[in-house]
This record gives sequence, C-alpha cells and structure tokens, in this order.
Amino acid sequence: MSRFFKYFLDQDPKPYSGTIGFAKKCFLLIMIGFLSFSSCLAKDPKTPSAEQKQENENLLEFSGADYDRVKAMVTKIANYIGTDPNSYKISIRPAKDFNASATFGKRLTVHSSLFHLLKTEAGLATIIAHEMGHIERKHLAKGMTTAITASIIGGVASALTGSSLVSSASQDVSNIAVKAHSRSQERSADLFAIDLMNKLYCSSPGKIEGYQLMLSKEKNVAYASFLRTHPMAKTRLDYMIELIKDAGCEV
Repeated sequence: MSRFFKYFLDQDPKPYSGTIGFAKKCFLLIMIGFLSFSSCLAKDPKTPSAEQKQENENLLEFSGADYDRVKAMVTKIANYIGTDPNSYKISIRPAKDFNASATFGKRLTVHSSLFHLLKTEAGLATIIAHEMGHIERKHLAKGMTTAITASIIGGVASALTGSSLVSSASQDVSNIAVKAHSRSQERSADLFAIDLMNKLYCSSPGKIEGYQLMLSKEKNVAYASFLRTHPMAKTRLDYMIELIKDAGCEV
C-alpha cells in the first residue's frame, strides 16, 4: 500500500488546488490508509491458528484405555441383548472427523476423535449402541438388497424403453429409494440405542451429546430432507429426547 501513498503524494498538486481538490485528495488518502490497515488486521479464515492445528492433531490420539472403554461398552450391551460380545471385532481409527461405523462380520470401527469430542460416558455409549444396532438389526445386508433391487428395476425400465431419459429418471428414483431406506435404518438404530441407554444408563446424563454435536456442525441445506441418507440432526434429537423423558431418564 505504501506505493499508493507515494503515488498520490508525488502527483502534480495543481489538479488538487483549491478546497474541493484538496478535500478529494485527503479523502483518497484516508480510504487507502483504511484499506491498508484493514488488510493488516484481516486473517484468512481458512488458515487455522497454531492452537487449532494442535487441537486437530490431538483428535488423532488414543490409548489402550480408550479401546478398553469401547470393549466394556460393547460387552455390556451385548450381554444385555443376549449376544456374544466376543463376536464383535473392535478397531479404533485415528481420524479427525466425528464418526463410527459398522461393517460386515460384526466389525465396529470407532474414530479417535470421539474420545476427545464426547465428554460423557453415556454420550460415547449411545454412539456405540447405534452402530451395534445396525449390526444386530442386519441393516447392512438389507441395505445391500435394497440397492441391488433398485438398480435392477432401473436397469429393466431403461432396457424396455430404450430411452436415455427413462434411464436417468430410473437412476434418480433408485437413488432416492436407497436413501429413504438408509434413513429408515438410521432411525431404527437410533431407537435401538436409546432403548438400551434408557435401560443401562438411565441416570447418566449426556446420551444425546453426540447428536447435539452433529446438529452444531450440520450445515443448512437447500435440498429436501428426503434426498439425505441420514435424518436431519434436529429431527433425531427431538424424538430421542422425547423417548428419554418418557422413560423417566436423564437426558
């Protein structure tokens, strides 16, 4: 910005002679100075501070004690519902994003960030129970069946008509069907988890902690909720809170 100051100061003073001309020059100098000062204060919002970088790195850390916590929760839940806790294969993945997942073979993966972002035992137990719900209610196999069926129907419709428009429309309908089925499964896993939390952690607060965190991070979306694979966090929170209160338990 200094060269702009120099440019204006070195200009022929004649165009700025008189009160109006002098005022114009002063106004220009003030505006340039303001912009220069603002640029010095402004920080790139995309560039994390040293403290934020450290916090992000901390999310990758976990210990054997964290594994033991998850193992204890899985054992407690499995024993209550009458399934073998040793049939579950537990792993912890160093990851910054808030997530956990269930896959075939009763494999349960927990991201290390959960141990840092969730402050209550019940909050972590709810997430673990949710993923176990997907496994115990066989959502993985059912989801695959739905996807295959939707794909076959779309393919047959396309083949019978020979129209690219029908093919595209069939694909869209298939995708919506799969996402709707996924949302149904998410709700089912939520209900599975909350039912268990009300029985095993009734007096423990923090059951919805993970869902509150999801809500705080959930961006406003311009598309309809029926195009999402997961229900809106606010919707999930509402029915979970209602179920917890109806059971007379601590939220």
